[in-house]
Amino acid sequence: MFGKRNVTAFLAALLLLLGLALPARAADAYPVSIAGAAEALNAVNRDGVTYLPLRQLFESCGATVQWDAATRTITSRRLDGAELKLDMRQNTAELTAQGQTAKLAMPQKGYISAGVTYLPLRFVAESLGCVVEWKRDWIRIFPGLVKISDAAGQVYVLDQLNGRFYRGCYQQAEYIGESGFAWEQIAAHWQGEMFSPPQWQLDRTPGGYMLWAKYPTDGAILHDCDFTSYLNAATGKYYCCYYRDDWPGFLTADGTIWLETNADEEWRIWQIDDASGAVRRSFNSEELCRGYAPDISFNDFCFADDEWILLRYHQGDAYFCRQPLLYNYRTGEYVDLLPKLLPADQIEKFKFNALDQVDAMNFDHAAEGKLYFTYVQFRDEQTLVYQYRD
Repeated sequence: MFGKRNVTAFLAALLLLLGLALPARAADAYPVSIAGAAEALNAVNRDGVTYLPLRQLFESCGATVQWDAATRTITSRRLDGAELKLDMRQNTAELTAQGQTAKLAMPQKGYISAGVTYLPLRFVAESLGCVVEWKRDWIRIFPGLVKISDAAGQVYVLDQLNGRFYRGCYQQAEYIGESGFAWEQIAAHWQGEMFSPPQWQLDRTPGGYMLWAKYPTDGAILHDCDFTSYLNAATGKYYCCYYRDDWPGFLTADGTIWLETNADEEWRIWQIDDASGAVRRSFNSEELCRGYAPDISFNDFCFADDEWILLRYHQGDAYFCRQPLLYNYRTGEYVDLLPKLLPADQIEKFKFNALDQVDAMNFDHAAEGKLYFTYVQFRDEQTLVYQYRD
């Protein structure tokens, strides 16, 4: 005869064999793709909530993590120096950033399975400055904080979600200022099934910082554009621009920064004193072109020195027929360079082929009073030179 205890044990074993003792919803695995990471992670869906192992989750977001088993608390430090503390007993969290502490309520509890601590993916990832997105049957995470090093090896941190810029990282992170970059710019490229995050480059000037975001081809979409920003240390002001194809970034000469911006649908060319941040000159790019001819439109800014500005323009709808134009901002003189670079019988051929992006006249560099161009004719390339000053 079975006793009451034996009957209970027998029924429990029978239920296990029949699978009736499983939770209401079995745990499902979901692949998690981290932007910029070579390998995907496996998340667990438990009762409708997605979890990742503690250490995988924090390290994937670029954060440090410490686990105190005695108090069941987690302490994490983000790249920008912000500290996140999670109390597994109270199911609460605190985020301290820029000297301000905010208390957060965790919407779901973490749990421990087979000695591994699991935490809710979305809550923790977003608290660590990431963007989380579902893509049908998989998840992808974009880490908002990224480390960038200059040529001297100094580490900086950029918050790609709000544009904040820091010198150093973790406990040594020191806020410098706003860079002008924003998630809206990057998110415009976060589409399709594949995504390559921007490749960041940082160049120092004596008085500021020049940041470049370059997009590679990722197999799904051709990211042929760059974002660039100059942050002046003296004023804390930034100048941000969106470039495409072969457009150059910043040009420095005699302690000045020449750059181009396209804020509020207005293209402008600026000359900035790098040491003080003072604006020396500013030109409306469209007005500059139409000062030469009313039927032409601005394409891009190429070069400037202490007397001349080189840009390219197009006529009507012929956007890809980009023609170089010199402007002397001291005298007001214009020099249309296409007749200076090509024989008369080749100009019309160039204009016709450039419409189909077969031919192109691309600025290369300036040296010793000369402007160097690469003349592209289908698959052939030729260097053309114009002496613009003695």
